[in-house]
Amino acid sequence: MLAADDHGPFLAALRETLSATRYLEEVGAASSGEAAVELAHSLEPDIVLIDVRMPGLGGIAAAKQIKTRHPSMLVMLISTTHPRELPAALADSGADAVIWKRELDSEGLDDLWLRHTRPDR
Repeated sequence: MLAADDHGPFLAALRETLSATRYLEEVGAASSGEAAVELAHSLEPDIVLIDVRMPGLGGIAAAKQIKTRHPSMLVMLISTTHPRELPAALADSGADAVIWKRELDSEGLDDLWLRHTRPDR
């Protein structure tokens, strides 16, 4: 999994959460949308978690670039804003899911992965 967030303390907490997951392993971390796109292309992770709002290339635009080149990659946008309140542009990102940062935990990430790899679950 590749994690991307411009807020250092949150990125550190997210990386710690990933280390507690049962089925996922972190392969990289990025602090910008541009770096997330580059790492997604070079590392080809199964999953990319990317913050919606980042300076420069935001998460929505980065997700769109990643999904265009890697349509089977699972791209999940994360935000402090509840998913219901996010801009309509979110639909154009091609992201597979939107997760409220408050709800990010190791069990939930494992469950998302299992649902992605075993849709009949």
